[in-house]
Amino acid sequence: MNNDLLDKSFQGDEKAVRILLDQGADPDSCGQKGFTPLQMAALYGRSGIACALLAHGASVNKTDTVNESTPLIHAAIKGSSDVASILLAKGAAVDHPNKTGLTALHYAAGKGHETVVDMLLARGVKPDPVDSFGQTPLHLAVDGGFRSITWALLAHVTEIDIVNQWGDSPLHKASALGHDAIVRMLAQRSSRIGLTDYRGNTALHLAAMNDHHCCAQHLLAAGADPDAMNNDENTALRLAAGLGYLKTVNTLLFNGANPNSPNPSSGWTALHYAACKDNIAIINALLAGGADPAVQCVKGLTPKVFATLNGHKVIAHTLTHHKADHQPMSLKRSCRMAIRSRLIANQPQQSLTASINKLGFLPKDVKVYLYSPVTL
Repeated sequence: MNNDLLDKSFQGDEKAVRILLDQGADPDSCGQKGFTPLQMAALYGRSGIACALLAHGASVNKTDTVNESTPLIHAAIKGSSDVASILLAKGAAVDHPNKTGLTALHYAAGKGHETVVDMLLARGVKPDPVDSFGQTPLHLAVDGGFRSITWALLAHVTEIDIVNQWGDSPLHKASALGHDAIVRMLAQRSSRIGLTDYRGNTALHLAAMNDHHCCAQHLLAAGADPDAMNNDENTALRLAAGLGYLKTVNTLLFNGANPNSPNPSSGWTALHYAACKDNIAIINALLAGGADPAVQCVKGLTPKVFATLNGHKVIAHTLTHHKADHQPMSLKRSCRMAIRSRLIANQPQQSLTASINKLGFLPKDVKVYLYSPVTL
């Protein structure tokens, strides 16, 4: 009889479930896979069956024997909001973690079940529990690119820069995955924009190495250091230049990244890295940004030598015949940094335009991003 109850709960046969319960079937009996009828009803959104089981004394917080998950966790996994509402009304424990440390909020946030997330937050659930990998519901929501859920969580969490066991904050994840709208939300709230992961990468490094130039722009506008170095002593610009990401290179240059900053160990600048690749557009962008073609690495080699050794004749010729801009690099960079500071300060459009005109320098084809409080 008890096995029949589990089967009928799985099948969604509410009439049969009620008959079996009236005949004395145990509402908390476990099947071969360690699930109770209520957990099956929660997992598959059988609200009528859930009500029947609870009316006959089913335990609202009984855990399965597989992951030690409660019925509420099962409801959150599938986004069964109707069942979740019933369970919460019966006193389901909102903060119970399973054996991997995952709570109902982790599952709902990570799987994009916005209604369940809102329901749990309204019940006062702890907004930032960590699982066995150190991940919060915010980490998981960012992983999935769920903007509305991220926004809902941000209204409740007090610390958004919690890192997992790999040193990744939610901002790191969003930047690496290219969720630019989420990066903007997080960057405006983060108090540690330069936080590094276990490889020394900031969120800006991760955006640059994945060619997410919009994410990079949001980070820079929020105050990220364009010249920060990771454990390999590379900046975001050197990474983007070496990988051939033109838009990201231009974004970094415009926001004040130093094109002549060398790797302390090798002496390579962004131009050295770019010269190894057959990408003349990157070379031209760096030169226009003030990169010095005569700079030498620790072995005394210039970018032109790198280009020649790699068989990039056009690049070698360009580097040989490049004529430096009459406008000093220091002035160019100060102009960029001044514009950037105005962007960070959220200057109004009219004031910002006047500032740019006064500075007298704005690279061609560069979009000026204006920032205001995020709205949905």
